[in-house]
Amino acid sequence: MSRALLEFNPESHGIGGDTLLFGVAIPSAPQRSGPSELEELDLASKLLEARSGSQLAALLRHITNRASAVVRRRIDPQVQALLLNRLARAAVIVRTGLQSDRQTTGLQASPEVIFGAELEGLSPEDQEFEIARRFVRLTFDASRHAVLAAQGAAPDVIASNAERFAARRLAPGLLRVLGPPPVGFRARRHAQLGQ
Repeated sequence: MSRALLEFNPESHGIGGDTLLFGVAIPSAPQRSGPSELEELDLASKLLEARSGSQLAALLRHITNRASAVVRRRIDPQVQALLLNRLARAAVIVRTGLQSDRQTTGLQASPEVIFGAELEGLSPEDQEFEIARRFVRLTFDASRHAVLAAQGAAPDVIASNAERFAARRLAPGLLRVLGPPPVGFRARRHAQLGQ
């Protein structure tokens, strides 16, 4: 008889291969809704290395495509283009805050304020890297929201909402920098025209 068959204990295996502990199914580890830690580190370093607008655009497109693959749903090309423009604008805001002196930019554009991060004990290089990691998370989350958005809505509304939902959770200070969303008649007109 095989050793595996002798070691098999039916009381420790549930239906569908679940592992049981004292007759109770052990929940499997939840799947990550974002990139792995290693992938996040790699994307953050590529973000810091991107010097031109085309390199940044290619990286942001890669992240949106990656989020689409994780969700297993294709992102609408119009929504992706509009979202990429919004994310590129946010990247410029964050990079400007990283590169310039804190006194000249004021607190409004400070990456620490944008991401709600306390980076006081870190070296300047570690602060930049941590901000880059947080921006990668923001980009991935906004892309995921855009992919999961209801079909049939105006592409610009989907892109705007995806950016705002992700910013509300991961970069609350970015909402202040971007300004309020359109309200009232402007919002309805904005949604209908897709502007």
